[in-house]
Amino acid sequence: MAYRRIQDIHLTNGILQRWLGLATVSIQTAAGSANPEVTIDGVLEAEALRDFLYTKMRGVRDGHHAAAPEHAAIAAADATGDETLALLVEIRDALTRLESRLGPGGRA
Repeated sequence: MAYRRIQDIHLTNGILQRWLGLATVSIQTAAGSANPEVTIDGVLEAEALRDFLYTKMRGVRDGHHAAAPEHAAIAAADATGDETLALLVEIRDALTRLESRLGPGGRA
């Protein structure tokens, strides 16, 4: 699973993003590059996403693997070794679940 490659997660936001309540989430992996491997712009609940990713990352490192992939694309990506795709699909699904819990307007 791609979570084992995550090294760090950074949140940044400029003045306009702050005003809109958005942030950029940058995910640093063990790919050996100084640049983040994945950058997601315009995230509304960036802290929740960061916390979710850190929880998943720690679970994999501690040997508590997550349940079987919920989405066929994750399983296909894992089978082909495309960990970046698997990570992006899982992030998308997590954001969808978070959005459905928060309801209209992004608030609980």
